[in-house]
Amino acid sequence: MKKRIVLFWVFALLPLFYKAQDVYTAKVTDKPRRFSNKFVYLQDETNQLGFEKILKSKDFKVPTEEVPNFNVTSATIWGKILITPEDNANWYLSLDPASFNSVTFYQKKGNGGWEELRSGTTNLDANAPIVVNHIFIKLNLTKGDTTLFLFNVKDVSPIQVDIKIGPLDSFITGFHSIGIYDGICIGALLLMIIYNFFLYVSNRDKVYLYYLLYILFSLTFSILMSGNIFYFPYAVKWFIREVPVFLQIGFGVFGMLFTIRFLDIKPNTLVYKIIYVFNCVAIAELGLSISPFKKEAMIFLQIMGSILTVMSLWAGFAALKQGRAGAKYYLLGFGAYTISLIFLILSSQAVFPMTDFTWHLLLTGSGIEAVMLSFALGDKMKIYQLEKVQAQENAFKALQENERIIKEQNVVLETKVKERTIELAEKNKEITDSINYARRIQDGILPSEEEIKKSFTDYFILYKPKDIVAGDFYWFLNTKTSVTNKNLGVIAAVDCTGHGVPGAFMSLIGHTLLNQTAKNPDVNSPADVLNYLNRELPHTLKSHGQESSIKDGMDMSLCAFDRQEMKLHFSGANNPVWIVRKNELIELKPDKQAITASDEMEKKPFTNHMFDLQKGDCIYLFTDGFADQFGGPKGKKFKYKQLQEVLFSVNGLAMPEQKINLDKKFVEWRGVLEQVDDVLIIGIKV
Repeated sequence: MKKRIVLFWVFALLPLFYKAQDVYTAKVTDKPRRFSNKFVYLQDETNQLGFEKILKSKDFKVPTEEVPNFNVTSATIWGKILITPEDNANWYLSLDPASFNSVTFYQKKGNGGWEELRSGTTNLDANAPIVVNHIFIKLNLTKGDTTLFLFNVKDVSPIQVDIKIGPLDSFITGFHSIGIYDGICIGALLLMIIYNFFLYVSNRDKVYLYYLLYILFSLTFSILMSGNIFYFPYAVKWFIREVPVFLQIGFGVFGMLFTIRFLDIKPNTLVYKIIYVFNCVAIAELGLSISPFKKEAMIFLQIMGSILTVMSLWAGFAALKQGRAGAKYYLLGFGAYTISLIFLILSSQAVFPMTDFTWHLLLTGSGIEAVMLSFALGDKMKIYQLEKVQAQENAFKALQENERIIKEQNVVLETKVKERTIELAEKNKEITDSINYARRIQDGILPSEEEIKKSFTDYFILYKPKDIVAGDFYWFLNTKTSVTNKNLGVIAAVDCTGHGVPGAFMSLIGHTLLNQTAKNPDVNSPADVLNYLNRELPHTLKSHGQESSIKDGMDMSLCAFDRQEMKLHFSGANNPVWIVRKNELIELKPDKQAITASDEMEKKPFTNHMFDLQKGDCIYLFTDGFADQFGGPKGKKFKYKQLQEVLFSVNGLAMPEQKINLDKKFVEWRGVLEQVDDVLIIGIKV
């Protein structure tokens, strides 16, 4: 009841207030009319005055500036204006800058009540009529009626209030032009950010990193001031409101880091020390801005901004005087941004006329600055290239002088080199002859095709030693088991430790031990063979009792084919067996342990696998040489997955043709690179 009485007296006394305040006429024009100095204002230092008290207050003052400037204040700014429209129209009101955190409008509704509309960067009303880069509301105006409007503004940044009123059509052209203009400036700055990011990635020069971060912070601040911040997520807008100096500190700090790097300011100079202190103080101010002293932080930021301007120009003129590359573009860039900032401040003080583009001057200055600083970087790069060419010419002259000295020395050394070369050639021939003879011995222990064809009619063996002799070898045995008395074709692909001569020695030992299993009645399965080798290898190499244990050994895949029962018996030491059946690849997994000469390592029994074969199955035994080969366009390993794909692609071919295709693929993949290991692949078709 009490509230209704108060509202009654409020509305009853409104005509008295109308008499105390000028009434302004809204006319239909091509462009919206500025009403910035047509409202009366009240500064609520307590931030406690409610709407009803504001309506009754007689403390409103008339502004003296075309665009009132309240600077940094913790007070809530209230404004009040009386308007009478000459015509019925679709009336709207815009308020700039659009960077205010919070703006609330109050206007009379048809039922005598008040409509409240909230706006601002972090307080955007869901019922806002049109989303533009201005604080923009629809007015309830009727021809000939005098209507009272109130609004309040709250912000931690300097508060300037620029109000325009007009029909919707009068705003459209300006909004459209400004939108295009902002888009061009923002697009140019984004291109500069992307371009310098790629320059940083390719050159790893921090000057590009500092520059793109400077542009990023400067661009975001300019977007905030031009009203385009409403495109940003709420979390970003909230953070900017809670830490209001973050963007300015960001482009200030990274601008100074860019200045140091770009102008090659040395650490022992006065400019460097002042910039260092400035950056430390600027970063410390972030803490002040998130404290209750946001107003003081913003005032201090204005002082820091003035210092930043002086330091930038000081450093630029000093570099220009010293003839530094890019200094003139540096001065033009920072000068453009500084001029735009000064022009914005003076426009708010009515020194220059306030236009639709005034609030977008920072974006203009940022765009010009970004272009000029890009020219500066380009100019510096040009000087760097010239210096590089000069350095190369000096280096070439030095090389020519060195070449002359070397030629003179070569005359003296040539005879000695020839003598030594002949001596080394003779010794090398002796060693090569010995290794070639060892190759004949190693070839002699490998099974012949006649032996293998006793058990397998359709097969291939792709065998490519890395050196003259190899650590990889294959072994074959046609035998009967002592248990079932069945004929078995036994074949193994073996990869001994190392390659070349060391690997060849180990292959001879492995071959000898495999042959011994054929005479041992206790060896009746592939797993028995691997277990036998694992027991006997340490004794053969006499690794026990030595100061350093021999840890050499071998990986192996060993298969026994029972053609009568169509079964495959398999055991593997690290190496699997693949079976390609139509479009399916089946892997018989090995035990994850090698056959080793060490007595110190734990040795578990190997597992024996049995697999039912089908007509047409292709069985592949292999070592790791093919998959580990480096090559291709990027010099990477071939890998097992790609080997599987190749085997699938040749599956329909006869085994000799498969070998040709595999060999061709290996040669193409290796290209000009060196073969890294011995290669062995055995293919058998059932």
